[in-house]
Amino acid sequence: MPKRITIAPLMAVVLTLFGMAACSTTTSAPDTSTQASKPESQDLNPKNADAYYKRGFAYYQQGETTKAINDYSKAIELNPNHADAYYNRGWLYSILGEETKVIADYSKAIELNPKNADAYSGRGHAKFTLGKKAEAIADYTKALDLNPNQADVYFYRGIAKDNLGKKAEAIADFNKAIDILPKYTPVYVRRGNVKSALGKKAEAISDYTKAIDISATYADAYYSRGNAKYDMGKKEHAIADYTKVIDLEPDYVEAYKKRGLAKSAQGKKAEAISDYQKAAYFYNKQTNRATYYCNKQIDKAANCNEQTRSRSDYQDALNQIKKLSAQ
Repeated sequence: MPKRITIAPLMAVVLTLFGMAACSTTTSAPDTSTQASKPESQDLNPKNADAYYKRGFAYYQQGETTKAINDYSKAIELNPNHADAYYNRGWLYSILGEETKVIADYSKAIELNPKNADAYSGRGHAKFTLGKKAEAIADYTKALDLNPNQADVYFYRGIAKDNLGKKAEAIADFNKAIDILPKYTPVYVRRGNVKSALGKKAEAISDYTKAIDISATYADAYYSRGNAKYDMGKKEHAIADYTKVIDLEPDYVEAYKKRGLAKSAQGKKAEAISDYQKAAYFYNKQTNRATYYCNKQIDKAANCNEQTRSRSDYQDALNQIKKLSAQ
């Protein structure tokens, strides 16, 4: 039987929870150590729950999310105690942004297998997405009780604690994540952000620089370091970091906005206007994209919120252009 899908430590959810410019979506990655055969090649016993489970896993590996969910549902219908089928279906619902269904399936998986640490952390991600930060922390804590060697779960719990204003506890969790996985670059950036918010700009810059030392192409680290340098009055150094971000990711809209702000503060009006024009262009694209998916009710909450934010940011960029042009 193929393995259930498991939580991977360095995955897309990191950027989602970061709240930074590079956006991503869901919570985990597959364990591909066991390869299932192609769904079409499998002989299926219509009364065998494991046969549907196995074919569902094969559909998942082929990228056939809906077919995989249907097969996991059939496996559950035939065997309501199939913990791994609930777990895998929950993970696939997370891909679709259906967090309520994610929570229901992970809760059932936990009921059937209380030692499944991945189900607790996955449910924690879903609760975090729904704004239930305290409940998410409780699930992350349970996952760590079951498996304390999970750098990613310490990281997620730290983010949730930071969101609740528990900055010292957040830093402690980030420290633990780094102890377990010293080259886990997003943790350095997030710890730097918390330190920066506490006014510890020099320590924050040290964390951002460490992330860059580990991964010289990590745009978020340059961006956050630029922000800290700007706050310290080092505008030219901040501009250099924002420029590096744009070199690495030419559509990193926030870097244009912040570089425009720094150039404006230096009296470089024409260059600042150019950056704000770029920012306005990308914010408008984001607004149009989010509006499309919001109207289609695809991951509706996230996209409708993004629509509102991007539209506001777009208007702000236009206002800055107008203000500078009038000077």
